[in-house]
Amino acid sequence: HLQVLGHGLPSEAAEVAGAVTLVDLESRRLDASTTVGDALLERLRLAQPWFRRVPARTALGLVGRINLALDAFDDEEQIDIHRTIGELSPLAATLLNVAMGVADGARVTVVDAGDGEFTSTSTLGFAAAVAAVAGLDTTVVIGLDRVSAGAADTLGGRPLVVVDLDASAASAASAPSASASASASAASASVASEGALR
Repeated sequence: HLQVLGHGLPSEAAEVAGAVTLVDLESRRLDASTTVGDALLERLRLAQPWFRRVPARTALGLVGRINLALDAFDDEEQIDIHRTIGELSPLAATLLNVAMGVADGARVTVVDAGDGEFTSTSTLGFAAAVAAVAGLDTTVVIGLDRVSAGAADTLGGRPLVVVDLDASAASAASAPSASASASASAASASVASEGALR
């Protein structure tokens, strides 16, 4: 059976849903006039019980992570909670979406760049920026166009696990049975450490 963070599927789907966040970069629909702070605070409020206040410093902390990630790019400028979404660069807006995805405290964040405008940013530099926003205690799963053969074993202070889907598909096609290939894949996925970038 498939397990995510020790929870079996489909019997423990509710626990998995609370532990995993999907950030779909192609489906973002933020209002251009909404401020960064308002967008983050709304997401933070949705993750809390209705009676619990969300301190503004929580949004400030996420903006700080975004700015830390933007520091790695020469042509990017810092953002603050008062800037509107429409004023942000495409990369800053993308990292804001990642920050909103990790705001709910999920232990795993899956970032789907899709096939559209974000494909060109799906590089190790982009992955490092996403990892900086997510924080070291969150496992990040992100699809990249390509990773150089000599890629480092770590990225942003966390283990980097590269899974070449083309190679996996080729080996699965030549494997004697699909179930043996599936159990080998499950075994290799389960040994990766928490907080890894996959």
